[in-house]
Amino acid sequence: MTARRDHGVRRAPTLGDVARRSGYSTSTVSRVLNDDERASPVARAAVPAAIAELAYVPSAAARGLASQRTGMVGVVLGPAAVGALPDLELAAWEAGLAVTVAVARGPGREERVRSMVGRVDGIVVVGDALPRRVLRQVAARVPVAPLAPGPDGRLPAARVRRAMALAAGTGTS
Repeated sequence: MTARRDHGVRRAPTLGDVARRSGYSTSTVSRVLNDDERASPVARAAVPAAIAELAYVPSAAARGLASQRTGMVGVVLGPAAVGALPDLELAAWEAGLAVTVAVARGPGREERVRSMVGRVDGIVVVGDALPRRVLRQVAARVPVAPLAPGPDGRLPAARVRRAMALAAGTGTS
């Protein structure tokens, strides 16, 4: 079975397609995907085979609805800190997160940052990119992890990883 075409565009396979192909319920497929101990060894073999055959990719939107997490962290940089972006993005990727970026400059910078709230699990702010009052407003809605460069102007990798974890809500202060 292949995913059907609607108006010439191939529809992405769904959890239901995987369930039908594997011969298991959507609940069992979900248990296998979430490494739930209640999934039998036979299901643990059949479901990945169906996933591979269908080229199924779990829906980030569906997972986000179920977990109340986006898997996305906002990164706010002052113009002088833009060079830190590759390190920040790498730390996010290593933590299984994606980033959305705002460079805090020019008119509307505060509103660009406020607009991230609701689309991200938290925000990493590098240096003094925003006024404290804006940071307090944003921190009332999502975790905010301030990240100060070291004396050499660089962002130490351990601090970057910790800030990502704090912003994603998976670390401690």
